[in-house]
Amino acid sequence: MTKKIKNVTLKIEKENLEFFKKYSKENKIEMSSFVRNLILDKIDDEITEKDEKQILKRLEKTISVEDVFKRLEL
Repeated sequence: MTKKIKNVTLKIEKENLEFFKKYSKENKIEMSSFVRNLILDKIDDEITEKDEKQILKRLEKTISVEDVFKRLEL
């Protein structure tokens, strides 16, 4: 399965951008991975177990459980 890459534009204050760049460089992580992980962590912090079950139930109707885990990188 080929991953389709999409671009997202963010507006970030210069000082924050420099901090993010420094952090990602020091931790040897691509900026895109760093931002993606932040977003996923935020969602993970806010989503409830009930929400997870509802999401997985909807996804299972259209794709396999294996694909769900692949998409979630589990």
